[in-house]
Amino acid sequence: MVYNVVTKIPEQKVGEDMRLDEAATVRTGAVMGRKKAEDGARSSFRYKMMNLRCIDANGYIDLSFAEDYYAKEALKPEYFSQNGDVLIRLSFPYTSVLIDDKTCGLVIPSHFAIIRADRKKVLPEYILWFLRRDSCYQQIVLNSSGSTALGTISSGFISSLDIQVIPKDKQKAIGQLLLLANKEQELLYRLAKEKAAFNKTALNIIYDKIEGDN
Repeated sequence: MVYNVVTKIPEQKVGEDMRLDEAATVRTGAVMGRKKAEDGARSSFRYKMMNLRCIDANGYIDLSFAEDYYAKEALKPEYFSQNGDVLIRLSFPYTSVLIDDKTCGLVIPSHFAIIRADRKKVLPEYILWFLRRDSCYQQIVLNSSGSTALGTISSGFISSLDIQVIPKDKQKAIGQLLLLANKEQELLYRLAKEKAAFNKTALNIIYDKIEGDN
């Protein structure tokens, strides 16, 4: 006699640690050299590409540095930034950022790991907070290859990091506080840059006037 045995798979416990690649897909960006059209060749595949200069060390995205990129073939959708993606730079200083509506649609090169949350388990902004925690950042630094300033990390190592799954409402609260703090810091940062540029221009005008009077 044959018995059918139904094995119940235990549900994931709230608060249990899991590898990041169990809570999200983690992949390296596109290797751009392999996809690039030959110099001088005509290409109908023109894209905007994010580069390292687009990611400020403080965690801000500046698309004024984005580059035109001409590919010899159509690129796969997974290599384009999507709302809710978390990007982490794979070289020092390992800056992580969150993609929103304003930063979607750019090609992501292999300088970054692309992390796409399984929202049934974790929220993107919670992953961002996790990657920016001092304890997590120290793990990344300690496991990088090369010197501190030139060290790199692999997307495989990012995948292996343990993240604690907590209730969604608590994830959301932490994430929203982080995004609010980021927005405040970004406004202060941009204001300081604009003020510095204004002061520089004003001093140059004053100097030119004084020099003209002599």
